[in-house]
Amino acid sequence: MTLRTSDLAKIHIAKKDLALDDETYRDVIRNIGKAGSGSAADLDPTGRARVLEHFRRTGWKPRRSRRTAARKTAKHPQAASEGQVELIRSIWIRMADAGIVRDRTEQGLRTWIRSATRRYHDQKAGYGAPEFLPDWVAQRMIEHLKAWARRCDIKLHD
Repeated sequence: MTLRTSDLAKIHIAKKDLALDDETYRDVIRNIGKAGSGSAADLDPTGRARVLEHFRRTGWKPRRSRRTAARKTAKHPQAASEGQVELIRSIWIRMADAGIVRDRTEQGLRTWIRSATRRYHDQKAGYGAPEFLPDWVAQRMIEHLKAWARRCDIKLHD
C-alpha cells in the first residue's frame, strides 16, 4: 500500500468516524487541504497531511490495526512463558499418544516448531525449540496445535 493510498484511506475513515456530512467534508478538503475540487483524490502530500492533522485536532484518533499491533510487538518480543512452553509440550505428547504425531521425542517437537514458525522468524529459518519462541508466536503455536487436535478429534481436556 502506498503512502497516498494509506493517507486517503485514513481521510475517509476519519470522515466516517467524525460523522461528517458530505458538504462539511468537502469544505475541509477545499479549505484545509487546498484541493479546489473538494475531492481527497486531488490532494497533494502536504494537503493530505494538513487534512489528517485537522481531523486529529478535531478529535479523531486513528485506530491501530491488529496486524500493525502484532508487528510492533514482534519488534520487541517477550519470551514465551514456562506455561506456554509446557502447554505446547503437553499437547504434543497427547497427540503422539493418540497416534497423530509420529515422533513424540523432543527432537520431533523441535523439528515441527522449526517448520511451523518459519513465517514468523526474521530470517525465515524458524525457531529451534519452544523455549526460544516469542510469546506471541508461542500462542499461535498453541492455537495451531489445538486446531490440529480438534480436526483429528483428540480431546485435550479430561
